[in-house]
Amino acid sequence: MPDLPKLPTEVLGDRFDTDLSGPSGSQAPWDDPHQAAPVIPDAERYTREGLIGRGGMGIVYLARDHRLDRAVALKEAAHAGATASRLSREATLTAGLDHPGIVTVHDSGTTPDGRPFYTMRLVRGRPLSTLLAERTTMAERLALLRHYLDTCNAVAYAHAHGLVHRDLKPANVMVGGFGETQVVDWGLAARVGEPTSPGVGTPAYMSPEQAGGAPADPRADVWSLGTMLTELLGQPTPSLGREGPPELWAIADRALAPDPADRYVDAGALAKDVAAWIDGRQVGAHQYTTWELLVRLVRAWRAPLAVGAVATVVLVGLAGVSTSASPSSATA
Repeated sequence: MPDLPKLPTEVLGDRFDTDLSGPSGSQAPWDDPHQAAPVIPDAERYTREGLIGRGGMGIVYLARDHRLDRAVALKEAAHAGATASRLSREATLTAGLDHPGIVTVHDSGTTPDGRPFYTMRLVRGRPLSTLLAERTTMAERLALLRHYLDTCNAVAYAHAHGLVHRDLKPANVMVGGFGETQVVDWGLAARVGEPTSPGVGTPAYMSPEQAGGAPADPRADVWSLGTMLTELLGQPTPSLGREGPPELWAIADRALAPDPADRYVDAGALAKDVAAWIDGRQVGAHQYTTWELLVRLVRAWRAPLAVGAVATVVLVGLAGVSTSASPSSATA
């Protein structure tokens, strides 16, 4: 049988400079019984090292995974019964969302007393709600807009896979020290079209139809994202009115339309408009005046016009130098 072609190591995601197969005829390191890692029983795999948070459904601990020697977040059901079933469902639904902006589920199991738990990536950072409270100027809050866009894109991925979060709020968005954005707490998530109970969620961020118990719909998440955007922009004041870019307010207004049919169809459509504003392109939700379009045109062409003006001055200067250096015409 001919030798198979060797795949480049970049396919594996990293470059490997060491041949792990060992010399011909020798054992690979993991086949050596003297170097094998000790077998850690499931019951001893995790050690709780501190409390991260506590809610009505679950308790989240900082834990040590002894099998892989890493820190993780471990969430276990606070009680048995319906709460336990909801946590098991949360673990299953979240595990199916493979996106960098959604917390990664590592493992699941059952505590010695029968309560379900699951472990996930430990998100190191602070809630977006805390950052918003610290930012007092418009410029400071707008600096968080890329984290907001990351949030929209993560939720858009969930919507594309038929899942609605149903509890989006700044407290459920974690921002890391290296630019990471993670949407957490999918405990109320439901499949699109799935029946729901009235009043379940956070009232300040809940759409009217979600409050009334309508079936799960991505446009309910759009409402929550719209509320988050208004919080980022700041509440209007009687003296100044709405502070901040009118295009972003137009996005928020569409997201918060009372009739769900008038909102963005899902978080992906909302994200496209937010990205358009960040990139300096026209926002679909905003009705531009002639003056606004002219200002945008000047801004878009500012650099090319400046370069052209400088080039014209240089050419005129060179032409003047050339003329003055040319010999005088002979006179009769």
